[in-house]
This record gives sequence, structure tokens and C-alpha cells, in this order.
Amino acid sequence: MNDVYDYHSDIINTRKLKSGLEGGVLFPVYHTSVRSAAYLSTGLIFFTSLLSLKPQNVLSTSLLIILGWQYSAPPLRLKETPFLDSCSNGLIVFLAWLVGYTFGRGRLSSIPDKAFVLSLCTAGVHALGAVVDVESDTAAGQTTIATFFGHRFAAAYGASMFVTSLATVNRSNMVLNVYLRCGTVIMLAPCFQPSWAHYAFKAVVFWTVGMVVAWFGSKAFMSMHNRRQLAAGGYSGPARKSGTMSLTGAAI
Repeated sequence: MNDVYDYHSDIINTRKLKSGLEGGVLFPVYHTSVRSAAYLSTGLIFFTSLLSLKPQNVLSTSLLIILGWQYSAPPLRLKETPFLDSCSNGLIVFLAWLVGYTFGRGRLSSIPDKAFVLSLCTAGVHALGAVVDVESDTAAGQTTIATFFGHRFAAAYGASMFVTSLATVNRSNMVLNVYLRCGTVIMLAPCFQPSWAHYAFKAVVFWTVGMVVAWFGSKAFMSMHNRRQLAAGGYSGPARKSGTMSLTGAAI
């Protein structure tokens, strides 16, 4: 739906016209089918949440659906409200994570710090993207954090999200610390030279994808290592508080 409502700015955005990793243009011939798919998937997502029989998951899913629609669609269209455009984008990603978290055993009272880091970094990257799109958004009459406050302010705001994340994250998390430290350097570059914004945006996106792969790779490696240790009768993972843990993580 975002591409449906962004059509008038996308057709004059050189970044979107390339139809690559940074997005593309959704032409009007596809708008009706995309709308129908969006309505159908919204209902399906909410119905699946109800099946969980978990009030916290239903609440998280409801908030995600409402915010997901109002980010792009009228009447609120939050992406055209300075500050709220980047903040709501980060909150959407956080809620998407929260839906999965509460669908399992997670509870709202025990949300890990890294979930908030995810939200902050997403808001920061969005602000940098607004800097890249400032000319096309201005031409299309859209108000964003970059068109309203200017290039440097939006870039500085984006970098501050990474700095804040770096200041709050647990230093024992090596992968996350490496990601945030290098990401902060990338995000700071456009603050001094706004013309570097597009290069920085592409760099931080590729850096994020690469580190996500590294993170999942490290988790997979540790899981395989622990399985081998368990099979050999010498599991050396963290001690369990109670019960015996199966390979799926369920206490038996």
C-alpha cells in the first residue's frame, strides 16, 4: 500500500525508477490488485492472531495493522509528518518483531533491549532515506523530516539513533556491537557532507543485510555445536534453572 500512495513521488524519484534493492514504482494498473491483496492479508493476519488465544499477541498484531496502514494511507499518513515519519517506521518494525515474540513464549513485561535497538536503527535508516529522497519528495509536495528540517538535521537525527542504540546495547553482544559501531560511522558521514547521503544509505543497507546473515550464521553455528556436544554427552551450554531442556528448548 505504501507504493500505491507514493506513486506520484516515486515516478519522479530516480532512485525508485531503477527498480532495484532501494524499491521501485508500482504503476496504477497494479493498484487495484495490490489493494485487494492488502485487505485480504490484513484480515488473515488478524485472524491468525486470534487463533493464538493470547491477548498480548492480539494487541500487538492490532497495533501493527493500524500503524502499518496509517503510516502510508489516509487519514493520518504518518510518513508525511516530520519526526513521526521516521519514528512510526521504527515502531512498525518493532511491532512486527513483537508479534512473533508474543506469539511464542514472550511477554510484554520481559522485552529484551535488542528489540528497542532494532526500532531505533530502523528509524535512523528511514531518516537517512528521507535525506536521499528530499528532492523528489519536495517536488511531489510531500513533507518529511528532511524536507521540513533540512538535509543535515535529518542526517544527524538518523545518526543519533545509532549512537543511542550503541550507548544502550549490552557490550557482550559482539555481533550487535560491531554492527552498531560501523553503522554509526556510516550514518555520521552525511552529517558532514549531505551529498554522501545516497552512498551512505546504500552502505548501511548492505551492512545491515550482511550483519543479519552473520548473526543468523553465528546462531546456527552455536546450535550445531551444542547439538554435537549434547550427542557426545558433553553439552557445555548455559546452565538451566530447572527441568531438563529438549533440543527444541521446551522444559520437560
